[in-house]
Amino acid sequence: MKIIRKILNLFTAAALLSAGAQALAAPSWVAPRNGQLPAGALACGQENGQALMSCRGSYNGGIQPGKMAGQNCNIAWGGKEIVIAAPNYEVLVANPNEVQWVKGQNGSVPNGAFIGGQEGSRQLPVCRAGYNNSVYPVKIVAQNCNIGVGGKEILVASYTSSRHCC
Repeated sequence: MKIIRKILNLFTAAALLSAGAQALAAPSWVAPRNGQLPAGALACGQENGQALMSCRGSYNGGIQPGKMAGQNCNIAWGGKEIVIAAPNYEVLVANPNEVQWVKGQNGSVPNGAFIGGQEGSRQLPVCRAGYNNSVYPVKIVAQNCNIGVGGKEILVASYTSSRHCC
């Protein structure tokens, strides 16, 4: 099964190259240019049927993971949803065939998790959680996936977190 997955990944990389896209290696954070998402921006959630990309930006002395909302990166911090305006953020770029979403709860983080930022010495892994029929990508803090919705920070105990695989 691993061999088949690796062959499929090679075909995916070849298809990306033939389509003019950059071959994606390990996940990385890339700044948007001229208001455009970078090639390979990873859809990590959805709201009202629209894909949500994971982003990160500087805020209050740390780097905070969040979700793309229009041309902005919205983060959850201090009980609120905070807007970081373009161009002051980066977007997660990864091959979706090399991303695995792992169920978690109570602060669990899988080996190889995507680290979206930090506050002091604490790393902030990327997570996503369901809320009101949508799935929001943001960050694991302490025991929860903290998501920003409707101007508020909402703590969700059951979530999935991303890691590089394959």
